[in-house]
Amino acid sequence: MLKRLFSTGLVTGVALVTLTACTANNSASPISSHNNPPAGQSTPAPQPQTPSQTPLGGTAETAKSAISLALQASGGGKIAKLDYDSSDAEWEIEVVSKDYKHEFTVSGDGSRIISKDTPKLADRDDAIRTQNARTTAAQALDAALAHTPGLLVEIELESGHGANPIWKVTVQQQNSQATTRVLIDSADGNII
Repeated sequence: MLKRLFSTGLVTGVALVTLTACTANNSASPISSHNNPPAGQSTPAPQPQTPSQTPLGGTAETAKSAISLALQASGGGKIAKLDYDSSDAEWEIEVVSKDYKHEFTVSGDGSRIISKDTPKLADRDDAIRTQNARTTAAQALDAALAHTPGLLVEIELESGHGANPIWKVTVQQQNSQATTRVLIDSADGNII
């Protein structure tokens, strides 16, 4: 029906009459006067959100809340990986507990578990790394953010040199889209 009205010009004519009627009498205008610029001035165009305004990571507090929830839900263990998904504003977390890997999605504010995958047998390397790590993900996070203030993008326990795994922490620098990778020795929590 609307297609026929558009093709006959009836809707266009009605819209034109309505617009003319609204603008002919300022008091009948559905748009309030505080939105209209003074005569002779133009309204600035709304500014779209730029990528530089989009956070790539989350705060230390929300990361620690997400870690705590995942560890509690898995019955203990150690974080193998924590990743902030900026497109969904969620934390993706891998916990290795005994011989199993648990995967969680936690809300960006760290307050609730959104989803939990069925535990799977942990990869041998993941099990060895988490067993050999003497520092926690939260301790590595604190050390990395003390070194490079900003938002946490990702933290992952990786194979290091020798028996000690390393924490690879990616931080979005304050007031920037730039990221910095900070390496933390899992044996003592020192920056490498």
